[in-house]
Amino acid sequence: DFYADTNDVKVIISGPGKENITKAVTQSGLRYKDEDNVFINIGICGCKDACYEKSSLFLINCIYDDIEKKYAYPDMVLKHSIREGSVTCFAKPNENKYIKTLLADMESYHFFKKANEYVSCDRIHLLKVVSDHMMDKFPAKDDIREYMRKNLESITGYISRITDSLKTGDQIFFKIREISESYNFTESMEISLNKLLRYYYLKNKRL
Repeated sequence: DFYADTNDVKVIISGPGKENITKAVTQSGLRYKDEDNVFINIGICGCKDACYEKSSLFLINCIYDDIEKKYAYPDMVLKHSIREGSVTCFAKPNENKYIKTLLADMESYHFFKKANEYVSCDRIHLLKVVSDHMMDKFPAKDDIREYMRKNLESITGYISRITDSLKTGDQIFFKIREISESYNFTESMEISLNKLLRYYYLKNKRL
């Protein structure tokens, strides 16, 4: 369901699992068709290492799907201070099963795969908050709200960095047109230049 809908931000509460997240991303992708959109998944996950306390926040840099046996890699182009981690996506809550990664959930791979049908990898972000250590009882809703509340500043700060990076879009576009017209670039060359300039700006904050 659409929980919030403003000019800049659309928030959807999807619920857990492949079907829910796929439906939510599809609904959003079809309703707001724009290749410049950004998809951000904010959710909970299990962590196999109890050294990381519940409420620990991770930015996902690698996703492994337990069913398809495939990996997906979000583009880590923004500078940030959030701890990075990899996650394994399961069809159902993990029951003490060996996992390749530090974290586990049921949505990440399907979110990334479906979002990638509408936007490029650099416009897909996943933030996960540790809710349990996989052998624990699933946390109560009030506990999850508290874990999220603890990370609200970090999450909103990261989203602000994404928003700031998008403001450079027009500047980059005109720079591309200028270079393209000067050197008679093909369309594919323009696309490659677009990606390179965006990456350079995000890393160096200047063109």
